[in-house]
Amino acid sequence: MPPEDDFERLIAESLGLGDRAAEARYLAIVERVFLSQHYQQRTDAQSAAIPAVLRGNDVLLVAPTASGKTEAALIPIATKFLAEKSEGLCVYVAPTRALLNDIVARVGPSLERLHLMYAV
Repeated sequence: MPPEDDFERLIAESLGLGDRAAEARYLAIVERVFLSQHYQQRTDAQSAAIPAVLRGNDVLLVAPTASGKTEAALIPIATKFLAEKSEGLCVYVAPTRALLNDIVARVGPSLERLHLMYAV
């Protein structure tokens, strides 16, 4: 098995995805795109939240500022959109316009690289 396939299998197993290889491939891609800009690997908050969100669980994530909470939500959602070739809609709510503008500046380039549309 080529090394890339091993990597995808390990991701699938670590997240409890079973035989959902396509989703694991998309997760690996989405994580590389998002995390390469600000983090080199998942933060603790992301490691706790991403698998649960991928499984479809409700998640309340409480973590310090700049701990990757936004990415913890957007990585699994972007993964689902790409893996399922969804044309759905995701609404991300922020408490202030300034925070939303900061979020868009940070994650907008990643969404664009993944060919996912967004608007404010």
